Amino acid sequence: MTLIELFSSRLKWLRELKGLTQKEMADKIGVSQQYYGRFEKGTGQPNLEALYMIAEVLDESIDFIIGRSLNNKRSDALFEIYAETRIHRQEAEGDLTYLEELLNDPEKNHENVLKTIKSRREDIRDLRAKEERAFNRFFNYILTIPGYENEYATQEYWRDYYFNFYMEDQNKNNNEFWDDMRNV
Repeated sequence: MTLIELFSSRLKWLRELKGLTQKEMADKIGVSQQYYGRFEKGTGQPNLEALYMIAEVLDESIDFIIGRSLNNKRSDALFEIYAETRIHRQEAEGDLTYLEELLNDPEKNHENVLKTIKSRREDIRDLRAKEERAFNRFFNYILTIPGYENEYATQEYWRDYYFNFYMEDQNKNNNEFWDDMRNV
């Protein structure tokens, strides 16, 4: 898919998601319907002002609209829900490991520890189901986005590779926060 084809297909896809007709979209960005229709057909390109207005009306980044970015705002939000759920599940599994180690301590009340372990296992089961639902919602959504090629349309890519980028970004933001706090 060429960049102009990607731009055209994403433009049409986003407009339809917003429930707008070509006429309504053209009116909102200040161009004729005929001129706007050429953007979606791939036979015309907007000037910078029209491109800016398109991004404003569709509430989407220009990078996404023109194909420079794979994800849009909604896919990022859906992925964040999945990633946060995955992190909670991993933390719960860490808690469970700690609780299981407490069973080796003769000074601990094993009955209470066993009750807590049972409860934590139920929590983990629920978190796994929630994580799977969140991932499927995200993954099914991105498959509808024009421009995803086969290499990006695999569950493994999104579960592992992209999650690692998400975690790196979270760690970077956390480090920047603490750097800023030290400078206050």
